[in-house]
Amino acid sequence: MDEIVNEDMSDMRKWCNFQVQGQDNEGRPLLLWPFGNCDIRRIVLAGKQDRLNRYLQYLIETVGVAVRKSKTDSGKQVAQAVGIMDLNGFSLRQQACLACE
Repeated sequence: MDEIVNEDMSDMRKWCNFQVQGQDNEGRPLLLWPFGNCDIRRIVLAGKQDRLNRYLQYLIETVGVAVRKSKTDSGKQVAQAVGIMDLNGFSLRQQACLACE
């Protein structure tokens, strides 16, 4: 799975971007994900469900790589990451309703 982090995900990043940036006080990497800006419904309606699944695997592996690097960079036993999801603008009604515009 490590090779997935080398894939070009620019097409998915324009729909739903994230960052792994910085560390908390315990050395855990920070995942910053403005999920409220993600248009999952549009991705699915465009027939890109498989690509979305691959992108989510990419996200998880990117965080995993950051965790593994934190172990060696900081000298601490870091086995976790911290995720911050911004849900501002997220609408479950819009995302779950295929007939909604």
